[in-house]
Amino acid sequence: DYCRIAGRLAFSPAGTYPSITRSTLIESIVRREGKIEINDLVTLCKEEYGILTNKDDVKLFIGSTTLYYDAIMQTVYANYDLYLEEF
Repeated sequence: DYCRIAGRLAFSPAGTYPSITRSTLIESIVRREGKIEINDLVTLCKEEYGILTNKDDVKLFIGSTTLYYDAIMQTVYANYDLYLEEF
């Protein structure tokens, strides 16, 4: 499965997502990392995938996923439980 994200073709391995979107791409990156600072996530999207985005867009995309964002730490976690384990 594939789609166009920010003018780039993005492919989803068979059986991983019904369709790939910016939200599912960001979700897969954070799940792979476990947690990631939002600025690092924006940089990773640009450098690894050639997708330009910004912190505000990422926050919007996170809202449609099961990820957890801590605004004080400016860190995105794979889930709320992982966030709680850190404290």
